[in-house]
Amino acid sequence: MDGVTPLISEKMMQMDEERLAIGKGFSLDLMSTLDQLKMYYGHNGSKTYHEYVNSPESPYADIVGHHVRSRYVTEDVPGLEVPAVELARIVSVDTPVTEVCVQLASVLHDVDYFAAGMTLEKLGIADKTPAGIIALCA
Repeated sequence: MDGVTPLISEKMMQMDEERLAIGKGFSLDLMSTLDQLKMYYGHNGSKTYHEYVNSPESPYADIVGHHVRSRYVTEDVPGLEVPAVELARIVSVDTPVTEVCVQLASVLHDVDYFAAGMTLEKLGIADKTPAGIIALCA
């Protein structure tokens, strides 16, 4: 996809490193997103998202017309990135790339996603400890 430039790919990988660090903060050993893509759509030697989305195995080759109001922003930012930032705070993990993505989406859409998104309070887990949150998932 033309939007996944080498620089954007690098930032996506940094964002995924933040997600993996949040998992470690909850004593979880999560799989990288790049490894998940390879598992679901086909393995190859790609080391970055840029390489993967431009490979024959990529499921994204025929996707065109994405824009800043695609579901990848309007659903993923409030539903995934906002709770990720809040979960990170519980386990003292810094998430600068994820936070700036939420801030940028908020500015682009004129929506405060930190307030409108799936906060831990809305999820009913704001008062839980990391162990308490994990216990809910078991």
